[in-house]
Amino acid sequence: MYAQMATGLSPEITHFNTYEGAKQDLYVKDADKHNLLRPETIETLYYMYKITNKKKYQDYGWEIFQAFEKYTKVENGYTSINVR
Repeated sequence: MYAQMATGLSPEITHFNTYEGAKQDLYVKDADKHNLLRPETIETLYYMYKITNKKKYQDYGWEIFQAFEKYTKVENGYTSINVR
């Protein structure tokens, strides 16, 4: 979900594409293309890294953190954004 968005941040809602012949497994409706700053994914990736010792989970978390810093950081905190 994160990698499919131009910002590198996940949309609030993602749908499984169950249509025969679909080119992508997931799709996002226009009304769902917003990110409400849910850092739980980064926390989960941290635990996955600690449990498995696979660096890919650490890398995924770092990429998402950098996207939060780049796109949502404002003067006194962070803001939700449209992730189109």
